[in-house]
Amino acid sequence: MKRLLLVSVPLLVLSACITKKKIGIVQADSDQLSQPVIKVAAYFFEEETEINVNKAQSPAVVRYESGGTSPTPESPVADGPIKIKESTTLRFQSMGGDFLPSREVTIEVLKLRPERVMLSAASLASPPYANVPQAALTDRQKASKDFRNANWLGYQKKPVAFLLSFPEVRVNGVTLSVLEDQGSWIFAPSTLKAAFYNTAGLEVGMATKRYLPEVQKSGSHYRFLTVITPQLRAASIKLEVENLSAIPGWHQGAGSPPWVFVDEVLLR
Repeated sequence: MKRLLLVSVPLLVLSACITKKKIGIVQADSDQLSQPVIKVAAYFFEEETEINVNKAQSPAVVRYESGGTSPTPESPVADGPIKIKESTTLRFQSMGGDFLPSREVTIEVLKLRPERVMLSAASLASPPYANVPQAALTDRQKASKDFRNANWLGYQKKPVAFLLSFPEVRVNGVTLSVLEDQGSWIFAPSTLKAAFYNTAGLEVGMATKRYLPEVQKSGSHYRFLTVITPQLRAASIKLEVENLSAIPGWHQGAGSPPWVFVDEVLLR
């Protein structure tokens, strides 16, 4: 077994509107429904959260599936508040009439464990985000999709690491909550590596998760990146975050160092 070496680091509404779409190189009057507009009461919750979907313009409806499955014409209709009591991923899509279905909207919500996590050490955020209290990473509060929000810590350097401690319990992973806003040069990391330790500081497990290369996206999006391990007893976690080496070639900032924005670290 490896022994944990602690290094002192400073603590750091929906109405379905019609859009014109190009198919191949031919201009076609293909009518596609707009994406559903989703309102989430709480992305992190202790007992229950609620998801509301603005109704589509008749004859279109918004259908959804849980567990990350794509909706079909037989999927349930989102015609009222959706109550959620467990962590899940839901996918929504406007469809119906003679229109093309909209692009999907994916929403993930996480049920919080009762155990509170403490941040023992962390890499310092990059200016001008170094003044954000690092306690924001364990306050169990979801930041807004505006990266200027006081709860986001921004990093533009490598490596980035967090050391988390908590009462020894059974865990099977850790989740890092990040923001994607490619227009602002903010990308999800490429790799997460988590090492788990018991109260004696001995390593009891390790897991690595690599993510697919970034594809082009528009707008601002939440991502919950999770490293899963077989269930084990642990009292601390060292989480290492590897950023993309450079912004991809299709982006206007190609070759420049990207940003990673983090607002929460959660036990699974």
